[in-house]
Amino acid sequence: MKVLITEAINSAMNAFFDALGNDTYKEQYRETHFNPILIEYKRVGEDYYDRSVNEEIEKYINLT
Repeated sequence: MKVLITEAINSAMNAFFDALGNDTYKEQYRETHFNPILIEYKRVGEDYYDRSVNEEIEKYINLT
């Protein structure tokens, strides 16, 4: 099943801030942590979550 990357990000953010119990910095967190992911997906022309795109993103932001 394909999932839009925007839906995946919204789900991840909602789960994170629900667990945190405070969404004061939600928009700031979106700008600094998730918008770069969306920008990369747009750059490569992909609208759906794609593991290979995420792996490339992880390489240049040193998450792995």
